[in-house]
Amino acid sequence: MRKEGMKFSVIMPSYLGEYRGAASNRNEKIRRAIDSVLGQTYQDWELRIISDGCDKTDQVVRTYADPRIKLTRIEKRPLWCPGVRNRGLADAQGEFITYLDIDDYWTDTHLEELSAHVEGIQWGYFNALFYTPRLKGFHERQVNIDKCSTYGTANIVHRNIRGLYWPEPPRDRSGNYDYGRQDCAFVDELKKLGKGTKIPTMGYLVCHEPNLLKIDV
Repeated sequence: MRKEGMKFSVIMPSYLGEYRGAASNRNEKIRRAIDSVLGQTYQDWELRIISDGCDKTDQVVRTYADPRIKLTRIEKRPLWCPGVRNRGLADAQGEFITYLDIDDYWTDTHLEELSAHVEGIQWGYFNALFYTPRLKGFHERQVNIDKCSTYGTANIVHRNIRGLYWPEPPRDRSGNYDYGRQDCAFVDELKKLGKGTKIPTMGYLVCHEPNLLKIDV
């Protein structure tokens, strides 16, 4: 049941799978992600970290005393299984749902800016900022919500709607979940609610460079 008055539930799966471009320094990166939520200028949130067999990550999370940070342990799931985020959705008490992967982080005003643009919408999407080693800084990556390869969980916000869930994505030739299509399958569900709203670029930062934990934007 949604908690009256709570604005955002932030869902964070705690297992970081192996994929091209995945972050190193993983324990440090999850601290960076959690600290970026704690440092928000907008403080009406809960952070739901869903752990499926991530003992080291659990140890990191338990060092935080803020009661808004909620760790839920579930049985180990296949890599990219939608059940992990679905558990977060089932428990979420906020009016709106947004997502943060453990190898990403936010600028301090991300939720404040987001809160100013979500009223009256069912779901929305926004551009994220990606670190470019060549430029030694971040660049804005444009979202085309009708082109799967241009968006991910970094770009999505939606209302906490009963019955909404992450469907199983297609599987690859080996029978494994196709992580590249996971977000697309969920956006297809969001589109059934109506046309999404493009909102201004938020402060979602994607920086997977080794040893680069915090970079000023």
